[in-house]
Amino acid sequence: MRSRSRLCRPSFGEAPYLVDQVHPWDVRLCRPSFGEAPYLFLDAIYLKVRLQGRIVDCAVLIAAGIQACGKRRVLGCEIATSKTTINWQRFLQSLLARGLMGVRLNRL
Repeated sequence: MRSRSRLCRPSFGEAPYLVDQVHPWDVRLCRPSFGEAPYLFLDAIYLKVRLQGRIVDCAVLIAAGIQACGKRRVLGCEIATSKTTINWQRFLQSLLARGLMGVRLNRL
């Protein structure tokens, strides 16, 4: 029987693998076919990852949208070194470039 810690706890060495897996998933989320998302919710969570041989805290920025008809969808996520304004701006610009439009209300 495997120990619970071996099943549930990823090793820090797997963090680059996680980044490689998140990017393709993130790119396919926000498509122009999604259309307008009048309601946009933004959030972030810090995770410990290995970056250049050191364990550091990185922010995972997340955007969720709600269409006028009520359909909810995760629009994108991005891994950044912090939750600074410049990282949020880059993340939101990437969503706009991928087809996000019609935002009237956002909630942090």
